[in-house]
Amino acid sequence: MKRIVLIILSWLALLTTAQADQPIVDQERQKTHIVSRMYQATYGVQKQCNQSASLNTAIEQVHHAYPELMRLIESSPYLPQAKAEFNSLWSTSGEQAGIKECQEIENMLRQLLDVSHGGRQAVNDMVQALKGNSPSPSIEAWPPDSSGPKLPFIIHWNVSKNGSSATEEFLVTEYRLYKFNIVFRYADRQRGAEEYKKLKQFTGNGSYIRVTKESAGTAHPVIAPEYSQQELDFLKNGGTFVGGAYFNNRTLKSNERIHESPPNTVMELSSSGAGVTIPIHIKIELVDDAGGTKLFTENIFDTKGITGGGSYGFVRTIANVGLRPDKYRVSVKTTKETAMPEGVETLLNVTWDPRFGMLKDTK
Repeated sequence: MKRIVLIILSWLALLTTAQADQPIVDQERQKTHIVSRMYQATYGVQKQCNQSASLNTAIEQVHHAYPELMRLIESSPYLPQAKAEFNSLWSTSGEQAGIKECQEIENMLRQLLDVSHGGRQAVNDMVQALKGNSPSPSIEAWPPDSSGPKLPFIIHWNVSKNGSSATEEFLVTEYRLYKFNIVFRYADRQRGAEEYKKLKQFTGNGSYIRVTKESAGTAHPVIAPEYSQQELDFLKNGGTFVGGAYFNNRTLKSNERIHESPPNTVMELSSSGAGVTIPIHIKIELVDDAGGTKLFTENIFDTKGITGGGSYGFVRTIANVGLRPDKYRVSVKTTKETAMPEGVETLLNVTWDPRFGMLKDTK
């Protein structure tokens, strides 16, 4: 159950960044992604979490609040594919894990229903995408008298070979946190759910586990329980854990609590979450008007897991970097050979997350 629940819990972030990732996939693939995630978060989990009355209520509220979105989902030609993928990926787990995961899905749906904190805007973006009217990116492209790629951009880069490199210049016009990603996808794009399942075994599914601080980063991490027995009893009796900073601005109801992580524990990628480690050397330079460069940052990262994905493939983040308006050059290079699944190609993607605003410049 954990694997598919983690996919569901990442759907809101992925859907709201669909406009930024548009160079990766065409509009039809974006529609496939939206239909798949919405089916998972409503019809799919309703079958697996049928004992949760509060989750069923949240699903009904989503149907009532956003009828146009649900109509587009239900009439989409991609719905049969979404159902098939969901059924092939779902696995069961113990009762306690089911309670926890169904509760997390409910909290996610209630974020959609919170119109004062971006829920309606996220839904509007999905509706426009399903209609084929994706919103324009909020970042400017290069000026007319310049040459270079638009942001976000994606270029081919074979990470399977040792010393394989890619370089690109780009212009930043807003002070934001930018994501430098590896994209893994099948070159022919004509693969079924089973093959993407195998690809995710290579990339890792991005799942995390809670472990004791003392064992974190070791070969034998000690898993720590996320919920105490008292908290599990609270959930079984109809209680709800709420999260997100905006919940601090209102009074909790009698059946609500804010879940606090157990002391002396940390979250780290699980073995299935990490996948195959690929070390990447990344260098970002400032580029002046004469073409000269000045080092901005340079590092080597052991990249693991994924931070997003869909029917087009999976995204692994190399680094998140805050960049002020200027012209930059990014250079990436592999430091070892990595055997890639057959038919898989890799690309470098530079983008940003539109859910987060511009950074505050205190310079």
